[in-house]
Amino acid sequence: MSDPMRLPVDCSLNLEEIIDLHIDRENRSVAYIFANEDSDITEITHLEFAGAAHRVAHILRPQRRGPERQVLAIIALTDVLIYQTIVAGCIIAGIVPFLISHRNSTAAIFQLLNNTSSHRVLTTKGSLSKTMDALSTDLATKNPPYQLSMEEIPLLGQIYPHLGHETTEHPFVPYPGPTTRTALDEVALYVHSSGSTGFPKSIPATHRTLIQYAAMELCTQTVELSPRQAVGALPAFHSYGMMLQLCNPMLAGGTVCIYPPASTATGYVIPVNPTPQNAIENAKRTKATGISAVPAFLVEWQSPEHIAYLKSLNLLMYGGGPLPLRVGDFLFSQGVNVVPAYGGSEFGGPTVIKRESAEVDAGERAWLRFSKRSKIRWMPQADGTFECQFLSVSETHQMAVENLSDVKGYATKDLFERHPTKPDLYRIIGRLDDVLIMANGEKTVPGPMEDIMMASPLIKSAVMFGRERNQVGVLIEPNAQHTLDPGDGQQLANFQNLIWPTIEEANETAPAFARIYKEMILVTDPERPVIRTPKKTVIKKATVALYQKEIEELYDTIEASGDATSDVEPPSSWTLRDLQPWLKAQASIVADRDLRGDSDLFNQGFDSLNPTFLRHRIIGGLHNSTNTCRY
Repeated sequence: MSDPMRLPVDCSLNLEEIIDLHIDRENRSVAYIFANEDSDITEITHLEFAGAAHRVAHILRPQRRGPERQVLAIIALTDVLIYQTIVAGCIIAGIVPFLISHRNSTAAIFQLLNNTSSHRVLTTKGSLSKTMDALSTDLATKNPPYQLSMEEIPLLGQIYPHLGHETTEHPFVPYPGPTTRTALDEVALYVHSSGSTGFPKSIPATHRTLIQYAAMELCTQTVELSPRQAVGALPAFHSYGMMLQLCNPMLAGGTVCIYPPASTATGYVIPVNPTPQNAIENAKRTKATGISAVPAFLVEWQSPEHIAYLKSLNLLMYGGGPLPLRVGDFLFSQGVNVVPAYGGSEFGGPTVIKRESAEVDAGERAWLRFSKRSKIRWMPQADGTFECQFLSVSETHQMAVENLSDVKGYATKDLFERHPTKPDLYRIIGRLDDVLIMANGEKTVPGPMEDIMMASPLIKSAVMFGRERNQVGVLIEPNAQHTLDPGDGQQLANFQNLIWPTIEEANETAPAFARIYKEMILVTDPERPVIRTPKKTVIKKATVALYQKEIEELYDTIEASGDATSDVEPPSSWTLRDLQPWLKAQASIVADRDLRGDSDLFNQGFDSLNPTFLRHRIIGGLHNSTNTCRY
């Protein structure tokens, strides 16, 4: 095979023209690599990929009949190679593909279809029959009924008849081009938001925005640092996956490693479900020089065997959500080049991947430097943090969505802190809409505290709550091996004691008003796990809503216990002789039974909230005491 020919991103061409450029130049550099269990490697050249896109166009819109720019939704559970080739084929055919997650509810899917006037869906009925049947039933009940045609995606053999072996000698029929050139500001495709604050929203990406995103360092430096980047574990329908699985090879001329297609030339098979273990195995088989994954995978890659392999890579990049600081710091300390990829569907990936040597030496692996192609307005908040706002720059960084009122640009609602000595470095600490504004007007930013808690091997997720309250609390989802019945007081107390050192560590970083007391720890029910996006990121508002009843009951109980202590009689003195029987009496009142003072209170029937009531009674006694005492 000839030496790889890297296609530079040309911002003057539209996506159709860039795909065709691979054919015109007979580009035999490798776009996709996959390997079977015996590590036999198959390579798909950029030439073969572009030709496959033309075959998809012939199938989806024969002879270019019908109106231009119709929106076609893709709701399919299929292999990355097939999925992204279909997306490229739609672009060649003058169709606007809409990449929709099959994990959405039917109500959410309808909202997305309706908002984009999409009446045609490509799907995999065999693997998604339940979802598609429910969608059909739901649409039939609309008034008037919503018309939607459902079609099977093309077969692997139809679009790759010579899988991994196609040359210019094989038969090829180019798809007819448009009568007028597609403008750069036409919508090329739609993706959608995660729906963390309600129904997911459709996000239009024009030819210009996608090409500009690909020209940024997230793609170009990934290609430079890691000639073979394993990206197969990313969701194909998500913008992070689409950028690295499609735009990286198609626009930046990169080579990406993916899972081998499970489907055969003539039939559909459900693709492999990415896991931390098979992602590592697949990267090894394809001889990847780097991996891109979601943070949940990196959390699992901490064994000596994993570390030894990850150290051999040029790049371990994560995105789509936060990585616990302790996990990232550990990987970095072991010599792994672990790099955050910050971005969004609305504004692309505007951060630099390469680190300066001084940053490496200082261990500043979580700090971000932004691309010079971007123009950022840092909006200061009252607590010394900044909201990141990107201003549209038509030549280098055009937003897919603009939501600022005074200028063209996009407010991310992401909160950052500025490096104390390096003003061009920033670190994300949370979301503006995650900030808990308490009843006393104080503001708690939960991100840093949650990050410390989730670094514990005992804790899978942590979501703080306390908006419009006087005290914050936290909802903890234990890791699988520590699952418990939250209704069992003894189990709950034991788990609270286990994680308490981690909670205390988080409290050390917080102001007094934001500290978490032990009684303010709620634990999730195994039957009601926290709600997550397809990227495995916790949807905080929905999760808090899921446990709203328990949260309200917790606050009601604690407030009631505090109110009930105003008439607590203090001990006759605060000496040990008088204090011991008084404490025993207070504990007995709380437990509603006579307790012994020389035995574990939980073994005598104390539940998880009883210590709160006892603490309130002690404080009430202190307040009502006329004796001089120090507390």
